Amino acid sequence: MKKIIISLLSVIVLLGLAGCTKKDNTPIQAEVKIINSLYTNDLWNVDRLEMLRSDGVKKSTNDMAVILDWLYKVGKLEITVDPAPEDRAGVLFSVAFYEGEQIKFSMAPAAINGTAILINDELVDYMYALWDSEELIDIK
Repeated sequence: MKKIIISLLSVIVLLGLAGCTKKDNTPIQAEVKIINSLYTNDLWNVDRLEMLRSDGVKKSTNDMAVILDWLYKVGKLEITVDPAPEDRAGVLFSVAFYEGEQIKFSMAPAAINGTAILINDELVDYMYALWDSEELIDIK
């Protein structure tokens, strides 16, 4: 009988302690940022932009005026950092900025330089416009 009472008291104490642990159920706040706030210092040293479309087709440019103009345009857009990013498969486009053979910065509709974002339709529109422009050349 004594063992049963001690066992019950132990269970009650353990359940009480488990119930006392504080859980933070505060929802994660989505943070709004301007894209250019994510730009890195060495981004301005890039010498090539490459775009990859979801079907594997690649295009690029070495024209600094095109690269800087596009960075300026998309840099003004507001994006929302994804407060609860989940794994995603595939992307519509990815844009990579190179210095030599090293990627210095990258963006896609759902991520900017590794930071998960909520998809921004304006950014996607700018990606389509760049892809469809005659400023990029196909890479074989």
